[in-house]
Amino acid sequence: MSFTEDEAKVAIMRLNGEIVDCSICFKPMLYKYSHNAHPVSDKRCCEKCNYDVVIPNRMENYNA
Repeated sequence: MSFTEDEAKVAIMRLNGEIVDCSICFKPMLYKYSHNAHPVSDKRCCEKCNYDVVIPNRMENYNA
């Protein structure tokens, strides 16, 4: 099995923890642009899930 140069770069970034998967939608993202997904998850999430899922959940819990 052989990798392209781009695939190898992505694999190395994953090993270094620079690329992680969103804990909500499971799409890959750069760790430095991830968000705290609490209280939905104990891991990190992407910006879209942060705005669409996490923040509304926090607001709902805050107002409860």
